[in-house]
Amino acid sequence: FLDTDPASMPFFSKYPSVLIFILIPVISLVTWACFSRRKYNYWEHLLINTYLGAYLNVFLLLVTVIRVIVHLLHIDISMFLTTIIIMFFFMTYYSMCYGALMHEKGKWALNALLLCIMDGLVATIYFTSFAVTGISRSW
Repeated sequence: FLDTDPASMPFFSKYPSVLIFILIPVISLVTWACFSRRKYNYWEHLLINTYLGAYLNVFLLLVTVIRVIVHLLHIDISMFLTTIIIMFFFMTYYSMCYGALMHEKGKWALNALLLCIMDGLVATIYFTSFAVTGISRSW
């Protein structure tokens, strides 16, 4: 990890926040489609996802710090597993935010179903884009 020449790394491996920024309109379209009958329009979803994208950058910073610590301590741990764990915490936070914003009284089952569908789609988009661009190993 630390021995890699930065010049030989793919662009998005050096600048993952650029990819996250590029994905915000796509992710916003997914979240808007899942909650299209609620009071928020697409642009408000774009704003919410910009905020959550900033938090994803913080979570990816945690992955980088963990990778450095693991490398320095010579611990054999799967970096893919570390990324999965961090993304699990991020997607939990994502659900909590959207759950708080999109809840409707008396419709908890529908809300839970929509949140699960949305989380599955968002996680698939993030993981696929990370794998395609070389940020993480293919899943």
